[in-house]
Amino acid sequence: MIHPDDRLKLQHFLRNWHRENAPIIRSIGVICANGEVVWGDVRVTMIPGLDGDSAAVSMVEDITERLAAQEHNQRLQHDLDAARERATLDILPAEFPMISIICWA
Repeated sequence: MIHPDDRLKLQHFLRNWHRENAPIIRSIGVICANGEVVWGDVRVTMIPGLDGDSAAVSMVEDITERLAAQEHNQRLQHDLDAARERATLDILPAEFPMISIICWA
């Protein structure tokens, strides 16, 4: 079952994909029978047929682990940035004068 947050996006995608000349890729969430949410890249390409009709060729790639790794990387980057900020503030002495500079043009 398509994740509720992605249903409208997928409906719009399916209504309009045949108007595109290039392959289309969209990421959607899917709810499995056991309740687990997995994420996939849906790829659709139109293939012209010999009789003038076109056929859609589609593929879904499971990107759940990749998204989890990206989110983990973002959390680590956030933690690193926060640690750098704390380290910078710890280096400054408590009596460090704060100077405001105002410029007029």
